[in-house]
Amino acid sequence: MKQILNVKTESGELYSEVVASVIQSPADPEAGANFDEISKTVPVLTKLAGVEVGGNILLENSEHDLVVKRLKETKFAVINATLLSLISAFIDAEDYEVK
Repeated sequence: MKQILNVKTESGELYSEVVASVIQSPADPEAGANFDEISKTVPVLTKLAGVEVGGNILLENSEHDLVVKRLKETKFAVINATLLSLISAFIDAEDYEVK
């Protein structure tokens, strides 16, 4: 399991909100989303929606892999340090042990 601190960006959006906006669109917008993509993405969206500012986003390793893959593949309309920090936070997420 991975954990990422949910902080606000300079624009006031939470990391969880930015990531949710990225992954809620199909990986291939022209083809749309199939059942497999929907069934893997919806649980992540549910987890992202429940995290307050300063809380930890907790993702199973497979969910973390999905988010990182989508963040790396997405073509963003801006390039800035905030976006780099957000993407790096997910790529470099710490391991979290469930006790």
